[in-house]
Amino acid sequence: MGAKDFATLRTVSTGSWLRQSVHGRGLGKEMRAAVVLWAFDWLGAEVAESEAAAWNAASLGVSASLGYELNGITRKAWGTTVETLQHVRLSPETFNRPDWTLKVDGHEAAVKFLGIR
Repeated sequence: MGAKDFATLRTVSTGSWLRQSVHGRGLGKEMRAAVVLWAFDWLGAEVAESEAAAWNAASLGVSASLGYELNGITRKAWGTTVETLQHVRLSPETFNRPDWTLKVDGHEAAVKFLGIR
């Protein structure tokens, strides 16, 4: 998770890379859900954004399953390769929350470091 001007924009960006050997186990979805829960419920984020290569149906599927909505495309250089990226956007209202509860340790130190409360 990352953010720029979070105190003003209340927007985070999310993303992950999983090694091929663990694809298909639900780890990416669980990780993204945990990060978004922390951002929305603990940090007061209003928006979570992400992106994936347009050809990456699995990654875009994780985003869609959590409630992210399509939010435009851009082109970026990844090394010498040009990729078309699909952007996605999530709000607390569209978030498909998991059926488990997030446990957070160290939150106060993070908030103090971020200077948001």
